[in-house]
Amino acid sequence: MTDEQQISRLRDLYAETFDSRDSAAFAQLFADNGELVVPGGKAFAGHEKLARLVASMPENGSRHIPIDVEVVVEGTAARCRGPYRMEIGETVQTGIYDDTFVRTADGWRIARREIIPEG
Repeated sequence: MTDEQQISRLRDLYAETFDSRDSAAFAQLFADNGELVVPGGKAFAGHEKLARLVASMPENGSRHIPIDVEVVVEGTAARCRGPYRMEIGETVQTGIYDDTFVRTADGWRIARREIIPEG
C-alpha cells in the first residue's frame, strides 16, 4: 500500500473503532503523544485519555460516514483537511477534520486531529 492508502485506511479505522466503542484500538491509532481536539477546543492527548474519551461515549451509537480527501505526504509527516459526516440517531453532524499524521516504527499514526464543526 502507498502512504496515502495507509493513511486513508487509518482514517477509516478511526471511524470504525469510535463507532464500535473499541476504546483500546481507537487510542492505538494515535501516536504516543497524539491528540484529539474536540469542538470547543478541549484536547485529549495520549493513549489513556483518548481511550477514556471513547469509553465514556454512550452506547446508543454513532455512525461516521468516511469521505475521501487528498493526503499530502512529506517524509515522515502527512496532512489532510477534509469534510466529515457523523450520524447519531436522527441527528447529523458535519464539519472538517484537520489532520496531521506521523510515520512511526509501527506505521502511520494520527499526531493531531482537530474537529471543526460546521456552522
